[in-house]
Amino acid sequence: MKFLYFGDMHERADTPRSRLDDYQSTLDAKAAEIKQIAKENHVSAMLHPGDFLDTPKQKDETIVKILKRWSTVDTQELCVKVATGAVNANELYEQFRQNLPLVGAIGNHELFGGSKRAFDKTSIAFLIKTGFMSHPTIDEPLIFTDEDGCTIAVTVADYTLDIDKDPNHSAYIVKQKAADYHIHIVHGYGTVQNFGTLIPHTKVDDFKKQTKADLTIIGHDHIGFDPIEFEGKWYVNPGSPVRLTCNEKEMQRQPKVMLIEITQAKGIQLTMIPLQSAKAAKEVFDLNTKDHEKAIEKNLKKIENLVHEATKKVESTDPIDEKLIRQIVIDIAKEAEVNDAVLEPMLKRLDEKIAANPHHISVGKPYKIKKM
Repeated sequence: MKFLYFGDMHERADTPRSRLDDYQSTLDAKAAEIKQIAKENHVSAMLHPGDFLDTPKQKDETIVKILKRWSTVDTQELCVKVATGAVNANELYEQFRQNLPLVGAIGNHELFGGSKRAFDKTSIAFLIKTGFMSHPTIDEPLIFTDEDGCTIAVTVADYTLDIDKDPNHSAYIVKQKAADYHIHIVHGYGTVQNFGTLIPHTKVDDFKKQTKADLTIIGHDHIGFDPIEFEGKWYVNPGSPVRLTCNEKEMQRQPKVMLIEITQAKGIQLTMIPLQSAKAAKEVFDLNTKDHEKAIEKNLKKIENLVHEATKKVESTDPIDEKLIRQIVIDIAKEAEVNDAVLEPMLKRLDEKIAANPHHISVGKPYKIKKM
């Protein structure tokens, strides 16, 4: 049985500030290539780790474009053909067999404030409820069975504010396999590197001995890391199919997808497939050094303003969750590719303000940001 995995897609209506190309045409080309690779390899489903959408709420016209871009079978058209007698049962079955289910997790970009508190109002919730995307959890896994009777379970762990602060690394761990082979997809900052205490992250070494999953796929980080094997189990992040920021690592990497093949005889085989539709960096990015420096300066100013607003709120008498404020600063800094040497003193200043006013902090209570 085969599956095709692609990383954080970040579907959006606007063009990232660093891109010079017709971004919607680029997304069309990449989606078409990914679906073609899936069909040529006769995969059973397409898998993704969350952040399929770039924002929690998309406009209706954008959702329509996304549905057309990624749908492999027009079910409404088939229903009309059945009702009018244009297709018989065998023809209907064959056409439905061409459909490729989309299975995935929910990312931080798809949630308001990184929380599921208002999940029902998000666009990703709409896609799940309409059946466009399957969302299998640990409690309700999606089980596939091949012609030889081999079963493969697919489960996901969605992003949460504490996903990489949990000392037990619960989101990354499958305690009991749900099938012969178990694929677990996580939207968290799982990595093979050590970032110290500055940025919350989870090292593969921290959970690889505990999980029962045969294949753990991690999203969130767009650069990713190569497959790692430990005691017959695999860990990998193939990275994002799209490059959103004009930085050195994004300029150098080749966007790709991952073909997963599982058989009883050979176990799990992973094949990385470079996307031919991904053009050279110099063709799609604004390489003007001056303009790039201005963009960096603008983003640094955003973070400075954010810290200023956060510290003002901490000094106020309103109850506030300091963990979420800190995470907002980290998330925006990460998105803007801010150097750790710049971010660290900002977080230190924020922590000092919070520590100086502990009686104003009420962890876990909801609050509203009035101005950003």
